[in-house]
Amino acid sequence: MRLEYNENQEKELRITEIEAILENELYENEVEEHCLEIELQFLQGNKNSYDEPHAFVETDNVSFDVIYEYENDRYSATLYDKNGNPQLPYLNSENLEELIGQILEIKTQ
Repeated sequence: MRLEYNENQEKELRITEIEAILENELYENEVEEHCLEIELQFLQGNKNSYDEPHAFVETDNVSFDVIYEYENDRYSATLYDKNGNPQLPYLNSENLEELIGQILEIKTQ
């Protein structure tokens, strides 16, 4: 017997799954951890003023936000300094993992 879920139930199950992974630190690396944090915020319905999915991540070394641009079918990120000022360059990628990798590479320079 296979259980059938509607879209909201599937979303709630995924939210619960991500929360458990993050709480128990079951991710493989820092890129996966941040991708899960972003997916969780997107699933929870966080949006920017343009109604695009939006997530904010803050670590000891870097703060950044990520949006998904439906129009361009890509992710965009803005990094912030310790005072909360946006930093250039703005980063874009069609792949979230690649984008997070770029951010983590910049923060170590």
